[in-house]
Parts: sequence; structure tokens; C-alpha cells
Amino acid sequence: MAPVKRRSQAGHAKKPVSNKKRGKAEPLLGAAWAAFLQHLANTGPTWALIAISLAHLLCCRITEILRLQLQDIQWETNKVRVRELKGHAEMLKPLSRAAVLFLEKLKAEGGRKISRTRMWGSRGLVTFMDCWKFPLEGEGHLFPASRKDCATPHRNKDAMAKAIRTARKSFVPPPEAGAIQVSKIRSHSARHRCINDLKQSGTATSTAMRFSRIRSCQVFNGYGQQSEDQIAEALLANANLQQLWLDIYS
Repeated sequence: MAPVKRRSQAGHAKKPVSNKKRGKAEPLLGAAWAAFLQHLANTGPTWALIAISLAHLLCCRITEILRLQLQDIQWETNKVRVRELKGHAEMLKPLSRAAVLFLEKLKAEGGRKISRTRMWGSRGLVTFMDCWKFPLEGEGHLFPASRKDCATPHRNKDAMAKAIRTARKSFVPPPEAGAIQVSKIRSHSARHRCINDLKQSGTATSTAMRFSRIRSCQVFNGYGQQSEDQIAEALLANANLQQLWLDIYS
């Protein structure tokens, strides 16, 4: 059966919907995560950099992040309201110290501005400010829709997917990052990386599952797979295991 073409509200044909499974997103372990964030800061768009950073800090699906409004941030209690999604009830997620500092800096500066230079047709190279504005009103979305004919008042995951696809085309992982599947870098990479961080730091499984809003142990186990370097470090740090093997073979 041929894939069905959709039409937007404006009447433009969209790409066919594919049922092909893409596999797991690249978790960007080790130095790869910071390197990709820096690359996204260099290439833009700025709003996508902020969105994927929050997806990592809050261990959220990108749709959950794009739906956030200013009124969802509870500054007094350092929590963020994450709305219901995929059968999960609304939840107040705690903000880490890093998340608090990240949001407070954005609020204090009114957002984020990054100067960029692009080829602009006959105009040649054009330098402009790529701005993401921190909302001023409680009902204001952190990531408002950029088009009037958008079906939602906020950006959608398709816009995020397009931004990530464009950015990853020119991303060259640092050598110390190891083997990185660049073609599998997606917005969901932020969630994979966060769960790996939770596991590597020894966070209790029950806490990590609750924070990530994952109910199934099987699903949770599929996230945050260790890298080869992490496996090596964990084994070397296990003094009892190392001594056991020394006793056997020495």
C-alpha cells in the first residue's frame, strides 16, 4: 500500500507519511552531547538549541517541551508542570540546579540572541540576529508557532525534526566521542542522554523512571545504554571484581 500524502491547512502537499521504524535515537554519550549543543549554537536555529537543552534537563519528549508555557514554571518551588501526554498524567517535575540556572539566565537576558551569517540569494552573505525570546505573559508559550496557519499555538515536533536534520548534516563528532551515528541524531537523543546520565550517576531506578515518566521496566531498560568507555570505567572501578579475576589468573 502506497504511503498517503497529507495536505496542510494552507493546501500544500506534505511529504508522505512513512511507517518505517527509525530505530533508537543516537544518545550522544560522553563528549558528543556538549559538542552537538555547541554545533547547534553555531548553526541554529536558536529556539531549537533551547528546546533540546530543556528536553535533556527535564528528561522530556520534545512535544512536552514545545507545549510549555511561562506559567508552567514554578520559580518558588523549582518545579515545572509537564502536561499529560501518551496516557501519562500531568506532573510537576523538579528542576535540577543546572536547570534552574539555565532558565534564570534566559529569563534575566530576555531570551537568547546569536549572530549568524547566511547566503541570501542575490544579496549574498547576510548577517542577522537569530533571536529566541523569553515569554513575558503567563500564557505565553516558550516556543510559539512561527506561522499563523499552524494547527497549534506552539511549534510542533515536525519543525524540531527539520531543524535537527539540517544541523546534523554538518556535524562532525569530536574524536574523543567515539562511534556516533550522526544520521540517528534526533530530538529524542536528549531524552536518551538524560536517562543515561541518570543511570550512570546511580540514581535509583524508581526515581529515574518516575522523573522520565516511563512506566515499563522493559522500556526503561531500552534507554540509556552504556557506551564502551562507560563499561570499561565501571569494570575498572569495581575493585572486588578486579581482585577476583586477579586471584584466578595470577
